[in-house]
Amino acid sequence: MTSQEKVVTQTGDVDRGVVASDALAAQAYVNALAKKAAAIRLPELFGNHPGALYAVANRNGVAVIALRTSSLSEEQLVQLMTYRLAQYLMAGFVDPHLVYERQLEYEPLTHASPDDVHVIAGNVASGELLCYLTIEGVGQDISKTATLRQCDRPPIALEQAHGWGIFNRLRVLPDLPLGRVREIGRFVKNLQAPYRDELVVRAPVEIVVALPHLFTGPLRSEVDAVVGIAEENVVLENIAYIHLPVAVIHGTVAFAEEQNCVYAAHAYHNHYPFAFHVSDMAGMAPRIAAIEHALELPGKQAIVELLRLKRNAMRPTSLLEPAEGLPALDCVALPQRRAAMSERRRLLDLGEWLRRIDLFQGLSLGEATVLGTLLEPVEVAVGAVIVAQGAYGDGLYLVESGVAMPHIVVCRRAAQKRLGPGSYCGEVGLLTGAPNTADIIAQTPMRLLRLRPEVYTQYLAPLPDVRLRLAEASARQAAEDAHAALKRSA
Repeated sequence: MTSQEKVVTQTGDVDRGVVASDALAAQAYVNALAKKAAAIRLPELFGNHPGALYAVANRNGVAVIALRTSSLSEEQLVQLMTYRLAQYLMAGFVDPHLVYERQLEYEPLTHASPDDVHVIAGNVASGELLCYLTIEGVGQDISKTATLRQCDRPPIALEQAHGWGIFNRLRVLPDLPLGRVREIGRFVKNLQAPYRDELVVRAPVEIVVALPHLFTGPLRSEVDAVVGIAEENVVLENIAYIHLPVAVIHGTVAFAEEQNCVYAAHAYHNHYPFAFHVSDMAGMAPRIAAIEHALELPGKQAIVELLRLKRNAMRPTSLLEPAEGLPALDCVALPQRRAAMSERRRLLDLGEWLRRIDLFQGLSLGEATVLGTLLEPVEVAVGAVIVAQGAYGDGLYLVESGVAMPHIVVCRRAAQKRLGPGSYCGEVGLLTGAPNTADIIAQTPMRLLRLRPEVYTQYLAPLPDVRLRLAEASARQAAEDAHAALKRSA
């Protein structure tokens, strides 16, 4: 072994040693934080609190209270933020190495605004926290009169991962003032308590039961609709348990940078945006009464009855959903869990590129990203005929790179319009089924994306904005080609 090889080997050993040492230090730090969170006791919250928006003093050992941030002391808020961070760490939603590097002891207090509502379930006897959820405003830096449909505003929290326009196909919600919209988040249960502990089973049910009481009661004058992101098999299961009608958007790709503390939540879990209107809760009263009756039963009787009710879980259709249902683009569940962020970034970049093309400007980023996965890449050489005049089209071609030129067969002279990146051709045949009105010939090597007719019919034709833009482009192109042909034949 040469001296240089020895240096390289020794350096590698040192690097591995440093990495291992950092990993052990990070694990020790996280373990200490988890231990600190497990010791948190807040019995004073579960008494007769003057700021309570909703309270259950004692239902078979579980107490529940809903309080605004302004009703908490700073120390109580720090304790709640410590509990939140610890549970997110143990659930694998937060990167422990980032928490260690930043020496975080609790979530920053700025993550809680004065009007946030904290819904907390605890052990009556000890004050131990069992389950937690927040009802948050959409952001202090966003105008209360702005709407989700507006694109010239700061993003709300879930849009930072899922992009603008995610709810634009729903009824009512996109045009509500954001001051009338709340976001549900931070739904966590105590992962340090014994899994089969009866109180640990009861607490999440108590939390979700509190929601209809809050939104149809003390918060009714403030809130019209609620949004959030949730795992299909966690929060959405609890929503189905109480028969809350929600609209779920599956057609999206969640993205987070590695330096983002919640990177792991998006990298290793399937999260989907959901929404409901407060009016959706009108028909839930019988179901909530049945669940609360079960919670009133002592001991294991309650667990047995709650499990029996679980077999009848359902998600009725929300009034936010269009009568014809959500568009197909919003229902395609792309693989997310463990999908590399670099691949997600590539898909999102393609979606953003598609949205810059006039045909697709009305799509949300999620819809455009899904569309990108349905397009067929096509490589063509110089001189290749992409679209043949007089032939029936096989789809719409979008130009990613390269240049093409239309030719009118009447005189085989090139038209003046060049097709470069962001241009498209074949729209006339795609929309009308009529023969193409010109040859489109590659002037350079080109990379194209083909939108097949069957993909258009299934995913885009039902969208009025896309259909209208395509009709306008088709009519304009047909007129231009007809005018060019007449001019050259004269």
